[in-house]
Amino acid sequence: MKGIIFIFSVFLCFISCKKEETYTKTKTTEKYKVVITYKGNQPIRSISYDKITNKRKFDYQYNVNGKMTIATKYYLNGKIHSKLKLYSLPDVYFCKEYYPNGVLAGEGNAIFLYRNKILKTGSWIVYKKDGSVYAFAEYIADIKNEEQLLIKKQIIPNDIHLVNKGGKLIDTNAE
Repeated sequence: MKGIIFIFSVFLCFISCKKEETYTKTKTTEKYKVVITYKGNQPIRSISYDKITNKRKFDYQYNVNGKMTIATKYYLNGKIHSKLKLYSLPDVYFCKEYYPNGVLAGEGNAIFLYRNKILKTGSWIVYKKDGSVYAFAEYIADIKNEEQLLIKKQIIPNDIHLVNKGGKLIDTNAE
């Protein structure tokens, strides 16, 4: 009898420990070929490729609830255009934007809207094309009208010295 109970318990354990299957589906839109990876019935990642160039354009990662946690947009040269990481619910992300050469152009909070639209909100640091700090900017996101409003911009003079979170001096003197 104990043997039957043990075998039944092991069987139940195998059934309950069954891993959810991971699989991909490909969908085609007017502009993109989209490869979606699922775990069970839940999407965990989607990558969009330009139909003409076949280059990666968007890469989204989702949590177990289907909420986008990371979004990356690419230039046609393959370098990152912008990257968002979920900062707070419901839709506030920490965003980094880049120049086409891969140098950081700006960073701050943003709200991600459908159709791949990003609205800057709150404080942002703006960088020159050489990567040096150019200005601090303050934005308000007008979600209803899908606009971002620049409410304050302060150019950083060359004689101010900034320190990053790690205590390293940020060079603001490069032109």
